[in-house]
Amino acid sequence: MAPGIRITPTSEEVYQVQVSGKKETMHSVSMTDLDYERFTGGRKPKEQLVLFAFKFLLRREENTSILREFAICKISEYFPEFEKEVIDWSKL
Repeated sequence: MAPGIRITPTSEEVYQVQVSGKKETMHSVSMTDLDYERFTGGRKPKEQLVLFAFKFLLRREENTSILREFAICKISEYFPEFEKEVIDWSKL
């Protein structure tokens, strides 16, 4: 069963993400306007970028392994392919 992902903005730069799988998890993801522009060029809504990031992460690990709090720009430190994939996606 694919996990459900619910995204709630809590401020201009922070999103609360609830992932329901075998076990439900909550995550706090921050994203600066600079990161948003770098990854999407403003072509996609911010919530879609957060959703893309979580789908990307969930293809690689369980929701219980995803950090509870992180900046979206840090994903590339763990998964170097993230930046290329997100930029390619944003151009669709």
